[in-house]
Amino acid sequence: MSPQSIGGRRLAQELVRPQATAFFESMMAVPKGIGFHDILISHGCSLEGKSLREAGLRDDYDLLVVGFRSDGDKYDYNPPGEACLIAGTHMVVLGHPEDAQRL
Repeated sequence: MSPQSIGGRRLAQELVRPQATAFFESMMAVPKGIGFHDILISHGCSLEGKSLREAGLRDDYDLLVVGFRSDGDKYDYNPPGEACLIAGTHMVVLGHPEDAQRL
């Protein structure tokens, strides 16, 4: 990790998207507040084979699915409700730690 590279990207984000950057910074500064969590869909779990809509993550767990990765290093951002959850999928969700833990 290069401090110069990180600082340069941060400065560019401030210049290009100041409101989005401020929102993200305020969200991440809240202790034990909302954050990003990695949820692995394991073989045989209750979510396996369901669509995001059927899984009811927003209604049942108050979690927002930001993206997921099924194969390799490619992430699917803002996946549609029809996206199917298969074993091995890593979901990136936004929510409170206790809700992610409950899931």
